Amino acid sequence: MSMGNGIAKTIPLLLVPSGLILATLVVLAGCSANESSVENEPVSTGALATQSPFSLEGVATQTPTPRPTATPTAIPSPTIIPIPSRAILADEAYTFLEAFLRDHDRRGPGTSGERAAALALRDSLTRLGFETRVEEFDLGPAPSEVSFELQSSEGTMDMDVQSEALEFSPLGIVAGELVYVKKALEGQLPRTGLQGKVALIERGDDTFSGKAIRAARAGASAAVIFNYNAGNYGGYLVSESPIPTVAISGRDGERLLNALDAGSVQATVRVARSESRSLNIIAERKGTDPNGGVVYLTTYVDAVSNVDGANDNGSGIA
Repeated sequence: MSMGNGIAKTIPLLLVPSGLILATLVVLAGCSANESSVENEPVSTGALATQSPFSLEGVATQTPTPRPTATPTAIPSPTIIPIPSRAILADEAYTFLEAFLRDHDRRGPGTSGERAAALALRDSLTRLGFETRVEEFDLGPAPSEVSFELQSSEGTMDMDVQSEALEFSPLGIVAGELVYVKKALEGQLPRTGLQGKVALIERGDDTFSGKAIRAARAGASAAVIFNYNAGNYGGYLVSESPIPTVAISGRDGERLLNALDAGSVQATVRVARSESRSLNIIAERKGTDPNGGVVYLTTYVDAVSNVDGANDNGSGIA
């Protein structure tokens, strides 16, 4: 094999076995360095034969340092709180309501019965682990009284009728003859003839305010609106009424209609400012998540006078 300089320059690098690339490059570099002085001298083949072939034997191989395995952070499992079935909750609520109503059925606004019921609820919530407090406020609706006197051929008879002033009703005391004007809708009221009289009105088909305003325009001094079913009710005027306006039960409304068939009825309606106070019970319980929101539940404790406390608002309380 001739290693003349001219041949060495023409050996393609890609034809050199991969294991000998480094050695070949060293030889070629040496030839290039002495090109000017040994251009015509032959190279001895014996010198090449005495050189040791390139080898990686004896070269220490560096062992890579293993990466430490990251320890996973344990994710705490949420605490599972068992939730009773709907049937169990309903039974508990009904049982509570039965016991509650045995002592707190009559809970008229601002009465001692309402206060006792509210404080009993506060104690129940405290036993359940809530932080409770009491807030008092002036009672909204004004109390009312209505009395009727039937004058017939058989004599005079007093009629005891319980009432509830509609919220935002004007205050005052009015006395006059009772006149039935159906539902006090357009066409059911005389344009005149109600001056100084008390309008007896059936509930339905319009707002309480609309009925009272039309009765006042016809000259009425007060409005008594009876319910479309036997029980009593409460409500409010969506716009200002010019005359005292009260609510009575459908049962008493039928009594008054029967009395009007038997003779004339004199009515006295009294709506006065409230002197009593009511109270709110506020109960709070912190959650397990400091960034969590708030679950807000609310109901009212008082009940309309002469209405069963289970219906108003027993289910909300339970």
